[in-house]
Amino acid sequence: MQQLGVTDLVLADPLIREIAQTFGRDPSPPSSRLAHEQVRLYGQVRYDAMTRLHVGMEAVRDTYSTAMGRAAESDNGPGWVDVQVERQQLVADPHGETQLQTVTVTERRFDPDAFTRWYNAQDGLANRAFAQLYGNSHTERQAPASVRGNEPAAHGPG
Repeated sequence: MQQLGVTDLVLADPLIREIAQTFGRDPSPPSSRLAHEQVRLYGQVRYDAMTRLHVGMEAVRDTYSTAMGRAAESDNGPGWVDVQVERQQLVADPHGETQLQTVTVTERRFDPDAFTRWYNAQDGLANRAFAQLYGNSHTERQAPASVRGNEPAAHGPG
């Protein structure tokens, strides 16, 4: 019975109710064995509410994913940042000799963390819901193994 109390508390949360009401839809009658078992365990009213919430949460995640995809494809706007990157470049000296030098260049890159911070700050239910339920992203970037340890890149057979 404690599980039912926790389920009722979650479903009574104002944000959860708003997500389910705004993005959810009335569920179809249960047809799978799992759905029938959920109705048996939780009751029809809770089953309907949990199903609406499930659909609503999918809509919240899909709205975020679609917005991020569009931003990443735009080459500008939310999520795009300038990054200083060191590159190796052949440079000719006054005598015509070339040397390998490290130069710092600015590259424009899409940063999912910057996009998510921007997205979470926007007005709108999907934005608020995503921000409160998922928070900011924390992407970890790693250099390829051949760069990290200066090992030669792996080659296929031959």
